[in-house]
Amino acid sequence: MALMRQNQYLQQAAREINVSYRILPSGAGHDCVQFPSSGIPSAMLFIRNQNGSHNPHEAIELRDFNDATAVLNKTLFKYVMQDNL
Repeated sequence: MALMRQNQYLQQAAREINVSYRILPSGAGHDCVQFPSSGIPSAMLFIRNQNGSHNPHEAIELRDFNDATAVLNKTLFKYVMQDNL
């Protein structure tokens, strides 16, 4: 599955459960760049963090965490159902 399609699944899931989202460029691609070349579908879902990434005092709001896990759950379900994995 192409990265664009994976991102579309994430976006569609967010819209369906009324979770706001933004598409942003990220330098964090190194975290999943090897997967597609190995045939492993991948996309990245970020949760906003008031103290920034890689901060020892990272803090997220529980609502944001719940929204992100709901989007991930819906995306994975749709991915499995549509691609018959």
